[in-house]
Amino acid sequence: MPRLRCPWPPQQRSGSSAGRLILTARFRFPSILSLMRHRMLWLALLSAGTVRAQSPVNFTIKGQLGPLSGPAKVYLRREGLFQGAITDSARVKDGAFVLRGTTPTPGRARLVLVLAGKRRRLLTGQADQLRLYLEPGTLTLSSPDSLTHAALVGGPLNTEYQALQRQLTPVQAPLDVLLAEYYATPPAQREATGVLRRLNTQQKLTEPVVKSLQTGFVQEHPRSLISLDVIQDLAGPIPTYEAVGPLFLNLDASVQNTPQGLAFAKQLLALKRVAVGATAPAFSLPTADGRTVALADYRGKYVLVDFWASWCGPCRRDNPNLVRSYRQFRPRNFEVVGISLDTAADRAKWLKAVQDDQLPWTQVWAPEGWNQGVAPLYNVRAIPQNFLLDPAGRIIATNLHGAELQSTLARVLPAAP
Repeated sequence: MPRLRCPWPPQQRSGSSAGRLILTARFRFPSILSLMRHRMLWLALLSAGTVRAQSPVNFTIKGQLGPLSGPAKVYLRREGLFQGAITDSARVKDGAFVLRGTTPTPGRARLVLVLAGKRRRLLTGQADQLRLYLEPGTLTLSSPDSLTHAALVGGPLNTEYQALQRQLTPVQAPLDVLLAEYYATPPAQREATGVLRRLNTQQKLTEPVVKSLQTGFVQEHPRSLISLDVIQDLAGPIPTYEAVGPLFLNLDASVQNTPQGLAFAKQLLALKRVAVGATAPAFSLPTADGRTVALADYRGKYVLVDFWASWCGPCRRDNPNLVRSYRQFRPRNFEVVGISLDTAADRAKWLKAVQDDQLPWTQVWAPEGWNQGVAPLYNVRAIPQNFLLDPAGRIIATNLHGAELQSTLARVLPAAP
């Protein structure tokens, strides 16, 4: 589970930067436009038979829940290749439902329960939900109350997944309690109540244990499709090739050559382009006053390439530490270049954030946004994200924040003249 990040697309577009914070240690929920695009992709793949000539998988999900407070429907949200697509739904009557559908390939999904008038919760992630695997045959679930507490009986994929969850659930329970408190607390009060601090502390305790259990599962199950999904969970919103590449390469070829595996292999190639040891991709970007700044301008210096945005709460909270590091280490041949991913509509907010946070280093703007130009060149999918380069332009470290940034700079930079 990674630190707090702001993924793309931005979430919770409220007035304050704190209100834009989301926890990507849990789930990312795409925009409505993105959902439509993913649904069209799923339908196209299904109808055209383009998913590596695999036969479509027919599945049935039968459920029995406890009493509900009103009319409700269950929706199926795909993950993996079809991230966020809502492809199936069924009405819940007297707590019971049956959902039948077809999927091009077995894979992970979320079953989401939405009460009448609460459809927005389907998009925000606040609705009652359960992760499961779509596989041939019938999956049966039952619960005295919510989907979250449902017992599942299904095929081999769901049986294997439930075994993994039995290991992870008790470890994640303290963090889940704090997550519930975090979401129940108004954004403006999260820092004052201390829930954000306690959440970060608990995350630091939980993360290494969860990663150890997940890594062990992958190593013990190289022929399992679930292992591929676990590797992507381990990758988090800001993956590195060093963390996930070796695990993927140790999977059996039968998993690597699935549609999901081939898609992930493509992502790994992009990660390798900005892995530690690689030469940082070149770019030229405009400043606020129209000058062009090129990465090549920084050759001969250690430089931190910092991706951020005015609306990103974690970025803004990290800025004071970055300012301190910049002032402390600048005499030791160190520079920072900030790359804003604010949209054209947020240009004024970007400039105000630079002024409010008193950022003294060069600031450039990526007017193409997230989907073109420098962001995909550096495989940036969530922020804050940064890359530390040596004087030859090679990447020597990534995603340095807080004390880790301070200690790394102190170790690698030459002494001041």
